[in-house]
Amino acid sequence: MIYRTTPKNFETNVDDNLVIGYYHGKAIIRNAFGDLCFMQCEEAHAPEGTVIASNELTPLSVLQKEEQDEIKKIYL
Repeated sequence: MIYRTTPKNFETNVDDNLVIGYYHGKAIIRNAFGDLCFMQCEEAHAPEGTVIASNELTPLSVLQKEEQDEIKKIYL
């Protein structure tokens, strides 16, 4: 079950997009819902465990099917 909360008293929601690994120059990121996304970057810029802002993510669906399947096979 997923609970969504509304920020109160000028609080902000924190992105929960965590870098879980790398695949051919792409940071592989899992969000709070378990969905995988990616971001083109060097490993030194966003090492594993880094939290990434949602506006910087690209869905896996823009990649070729073979590459999507390989990433899902490794990280799901």
